[in-house]
Amino acid sequence: MKCSICNKEITLDEGFFEEMGKVYCEKCYADKRWSEVDEKTRMKWREQIRNIWLKWINEAMDEEEKKKRREYVIKHKVPKALEREIE
Repeated sequence: MKCSICNKEITLDEGFFEEMGKVYCEKCYADKRWSEVDEKTRMKWREQIRNIWLKWINEAMDEEEKKKRREYVIKHKVPKALEREIE
């Protein structure tokens, strides 16, 4: 299956979303939703990123694993607008 926005092939081990007959990879869906939500929701989303994803990245045993986790989160889990907050 392919993402309706970026045409990326979505593998079975990746998450995806379906909405109104379209399929989205996690990244494109995050970007789509980011553009639709209000500022209060964006603030909560940022807080969730700090509480969940940054914690998970920092729990890595070494710098190489941290780098891999950071790249994964940026590639799959956060809207493009929030990528710098992960770096």
